Amino acid sequence: MNEKVIFWKDEEAAHPEWSELLPGRPWHFDAVNLEESRRMIWLETFDWRLWQRGLVLFCCGDFFLLYDLERWCEVSRQFCSDGKRIRFAAELPEGDCRTRVESAAGGRALLRLVALSRRDRSFSGAMAAAEPQLRLDLSLLRLHGIHKSRRSGMALLYLRRLSHDEVPGDNFEHFLSRHGFQTVSAPVDILIHLLRLIGRRPLDYSMKITTELTPDLPVGTAVMRLLHDNFRLIHVNETGIRADIDREFLHDYRVAFRRSRTLLTAFGFCFQAAPLAEMRTKFRHWANATNCLRDCDVLLESRDRYLALLPPELHPGLLLFFRRIATIRHGELLTLREALSGDKYHDFCCRWRELLLDSRLLLRPDPGLPIAVAAGMEIYRCYRKVVRGGRKLDADTGDVALHRVRIQCKKLRYLLEFFSGIFPPAVRKRVASLKKLQDTLGAYNDMAVQIATLQSKIDDPDCRLRPAAVAAVGGLIAVLATDKKRLRHEFRTGFEAFASERNVAFFRKYFRSEPP
Repeated sequence: MNEKVIFWKDEEAAHPEWSELLPGRPWHFDAVNLEESRRMIWLETFDWRLWQRGLVLFCCGDFFLLYDLERWCEVSRQFCSDGKRIRFAAELPEGDCRTRVESAAGGRALLRLVALSRRDRSFSGAMAAAEPQLRLDLSLLRLHGIHKSRRSGMALLYLRRLSHDEVPGDNFEHFLSRHGFQTVSAPVDILIHLLRLIGRRPLDYSMKITTELTPDLPVGTAVMRLLHDNFRLIHVNETGIRADIDREFLHDYRVAFRRSRTLLTAFGFCFQAAPLAEMRTKFRHWANATNCLRDCDVLLESRDRYLALLPPELHPGLLLFFRRIATIRHGELLTLREALSGDKYHDFCCRWRELLLDSRLLLRPDPGLPIAVAAGMEIYRCYRKVVRGGRKLDADTGDVALHRVRIQCKKLRYLLEFFSGIFPPAVRKRVASLKKLQDTLGAYNDMAVQIATLQSKIDDPDCRLRPAAVAAVGGLIAVLATDKKRLRHEFRTGFEAFASERNVAFFRKYFRSEPP
């Protein structure tokens, strides 16, 4: 059985008179079923994690339907009588659908991307007094929340051949084209058109660096482009933070701030001294304003893992502790919301936008270096700092020294991500190896911060922990201290590979330490 999909843009037009298909030929079409209507909601994470894994999720009545994007077939279905209240994959009933969606979406919320209604009708076509040879399935899709002045949907037509007898395929497609239909080359095109109707496109948000740079671009121009793109990422995450949709908005917001600070520091020679000092101070202030909220998020995200580490008799006390952390987090969120809506933050954003729009206010006269040379110098310098700092670490080194190496690793990773496109492809492999090292250091730092936070809550009389909570937290600190030692050993193993003579030679080869 052969199937073709025909795309129809104008949903307002009535379906064609199929009897006009072949004038003078004894074809007739009959309705196979009555019109069926259903409402569907397309769910996706803010950063398109399902789409990147080749999945599309719909909530349709009491069911969640998961489709394979490439083959456009249903791969999983999950009944859920309270589907409208589902915000995270972990809230879905246990089953294959939840497993697949949770694996792709992680901790990001499932947001309502497109809401639409679908009306279906089917027709069969046959020669006079013959068995049906064609089946036509017509679906009218209407998007909700679209202004009346804009198109708000589409029509889809599926043509199925029910027999191997000759059917008027070419004439049929010609007839449909006169009624506004076009052949769809792939089902994904239908979804892309739906997104276009609401002013969206796939992967229109990503934390990956996509700024287009060329090796010979002046360093000041390249850095300004990167700063502009990072400011956009800061801005688009503010709504998610205020609405407390999920905790990843705060994470992406902080990363965008750190990237901008890295650029301002690494390429400080490009900027005028006064605005550079002003903006570095303000960036540091607003990044630090999110620290307490992020610390609470990290603790709360670890709740289930911490419960699994302690014996059941300590669980009640630990749950009391997490209730207290949730209360503290709520207060920190309110404080940050107020700050983001305040005059100081508004003035900061206006001032930074002003500097970005008129680069003469921020940049010195261009130093003349192409970005490939300037970036290579800075990447090599940062790599050497990581190697020197890492080699000084031993079993007795304090957490502060490891934290400094971690910060340098972050800066190096950001620089490699910013500029990997203007260097040979082999450079991108070093980003992956650095990420593993950074992840280990990040986990170690999180562990150190969490232990310090747990201890501070025990010592803080204002926290008012009950004895059961104090006992549970004390036991947890002991367990985490063991994990911390394991992570330090993992870092040492990863660092030895990253600082090997082979890797040093690689960085020396591809990144110049001095301008030509």
